[in-house]
Amino acid sequence: MKKVEPISSECISKLKNYSCKLELIIENLPGMVFWCKNDPEWTMDFVSRGCFELLGYEPEELTKKISFGSLIHPEDRNFVRDTINKNLEPNKKLTLEYRVICKDGTMKWVLENSQGIFSENKKFIGIEGFITDITGIKGTEKSLKKSEKYSRKIVELIPDLIIMSNKNGDYLDIISSENHELPMPKSRVIGKNIRDVLPVNDAKNVIDSIEKCINENSIQTVEYSLELNSKTHFYEARIISMGHNNVFALIRDITSRKEMEKAVKENETKFKSIIQSSPNGFYLYRLIGDELIFTCANPAADKILALDHDELVEKTIEEAFPGLKDTFVPELYKKIAKKELGNQTFQISYYVNDILRYFDVRAFQTLENSIAVSFVDVTEKKLAEESLKKRNEELERFERVVIERELKMIELKEKISKLEKKLKEAGFNEKIL
Repeated sequence: MKKVEPISSECISKLKNYSCKLELIIENLPGMVFWCKNDPEWTMDFVSRGCFELLGYEPEELTKKISFGSLIHPEDRNFVRDTINKNLEPNKKLTLEYRVICKDGTMKWVLENSQGIFSENKKFIGIEGFITDITGIKGTEKSLKKSEKYSRKIVELIPDLIIMSNKNGDYLDIISSENHELPMPKSRVIGKNIRDVLPVNDAKNVIDSIEKCINENSIQTVEYSLELNSKTHFYEARIISMGHNNVFALIRDITSRKEMEKAVKENETKFKSIIQSSPNGFYLYRLIGDELIFTCANPAADKILALDHDELVEKTIEEAFPGLKDTFVPELYKKIAKKELGNQTFQISYYVNDILRYFDVRAFQTLENSIAVSFVDVTEKKLAEESLKKRNEELERFERVVIERELKMIELKEKISKLEKKLKEAGFNEKIL
């Protein structure tokens, strides 16, 4: 009989260390890792702590009290069961979306990435996988006409890359998805230092974030860029301490988001350029929470109101323009910023240097939670209209006086005519008038 060699303590230590790393990663993923049995209710053998944020249940409740199958929306249960049964093949990946009912009664859409667990004789015995919340994505699905955009939103929920490193920034291990491009082969990256891979400034920021993460035992988020295939790619790293002066980082490609932010900023710059040359007064506001913050005014606004608006930037609308505090205007603007109302046009009066002025105003949303307000001083027009109205009223009064006088003269003449007629009948031939 062959002698069985004992497992070395070093090997056991490495296994424990790897197990701890894996457990730490699983517990910090934004979703739920699971292993379940192949039974009608998908009884859970294991769920990660992410189940509480996802479903509102503690892990012990899902493994001992509540069956996961009962949490699947009744209308989706057959779909889930049929989809899994039709794709029961060893090593075959499965992706499906369905609804679940949370502990508080709310409904969420989830994305499940899983595969079957098979025994040595290829008998289907269970499922292992990862479930994440895609409720926000499903809520905007109607506005996403192209399926490619929708797919990208789903992929963004899952990290493209997981990197483990020590306090000095040396790469210890890399777990990457098939679609994630690395600046060099994985085998060449491990063992290198972050400073050898990232640009100088980005490397410094990442190292500083790693040190802060370890020293303060807090999650740090940092952004950096890389040149890949002659194009700059932007990434977001969520750095989490693993203990023993080591960290792991969940990496997400945010290039599309950065490009969109750049496009929005360029459009905003163009818009500001247009309003800067406009003869109309222009104000820009941004809604933060429930506060409407004044952000910009054009030169025409300075001229119209004889005011330096730079001193009002970053103040609330009520602080910047006290005369509007008790009017309908602030709430109206907030509703427009939240798109509860469309474009609005109205006239308002406001004191400028203690003189009452009148303005025609048009307010409209520019970006989400942002509005622009265009205004024109119509005081002279308003006063002219009021003067004309007053003159017309005076003319109407004069006409009424003249008409009343004429009517009285007609009435008097009729009375005199009747009196002359009676006198004539009585033998008097002389006229009264």
